[in-house]
Amino acid sequence: MALLGKFPDVQVARKIGRSYDTVQAKRRALGISNSAGILRDWTKAEDTLLGTASDEIIARRLRRSENSVKLRRTRLGIRAARNPKHRRWTQHEDRLLGRYSDAQVAQRLKRSLQSVLHRRHKLRVPNPNSTRRFWTKVEDTLLGTMPDEALAKRLNRSKKATAWRRQYKGIPSFMRLRHQWTANDDKLFDKLPDSEVAHRLDVSVSSVVHRRRRLGRPSLNVRGRSWTAEEHALLGTMPDRVLAERLNRSLASIRGRRNYKGVAGYAMSS
Repeated sequence: MALLGKFPDVQVARKIGRSYDTVQAKRRALGISNSAGILRDWTKAEDTLLGTASDEIIARRLRRSENSVKLRRTRLGIRAARNPKHRRWTQHEDRLLGRYSDAQVAQRLKRSLQSVLHRRHKLRVPNPNSTRRFWTKVEDTLLGTMPDEALAKRLNRSKKATAWRRQYKGIPSFMRLRHQWTANDDKLFDKLPDSEVAHRLDVSVSSVVHRRRRLGRPSLNVRGRSWTAEEHALLGTMPDRVLAERLNRSLASIRGRRNYKGVAGYAMSS
């Protein structure tokens, strides 16, 4: 009790472990002024001025900080005063968006570049100087119906842009159903390396490795085997998958070696 009025309410609240509102209410109930505080109480007359002009002007009138005025106005739910320099967009001005660059529109209309950019984004008008494509409703409906990578290829967009759009829309990522292993699936471990088994069954490599180890099967992954001139000569002469089976190598190894050698992929003749 002895601290009330001797220190700012904020400091008293911190010292005695109470909230600022509780300390302020107790001080007022006891009729103790806040003369020692850096913060002074707001009066009803001051509250009536909030929102009648910009926070900066009100702060100068009341000899308070602009941040203090803004905080008080927001706390009381009072809207900020409208900027007298603000002017509404007309239909004629809106027609210029997208026909010229944002800088040219800003110069013609004597508006700020940020104002033009905000208005164009709000109306979803594409930038004439950009290759950016806006998302359509049809594209949005496809989000989460397949892996982001597959959808990105289908829509001719990047995987990163597709994933960002899905997260922005709050759509969960595509979840594959858990693969039910069969006896025929298990037989592939005796014929193919893990990467090829994963490709054939459309499952992850880690899932294949886990299944193989659980069954106690040895790995057929080929490591450290040098490429021969004869193997190099076969690159691109047949589909990578066929060549992988023929050379007993993984599909990833075939593709990586072909790209490293600059050999184009096999093209089916029409």
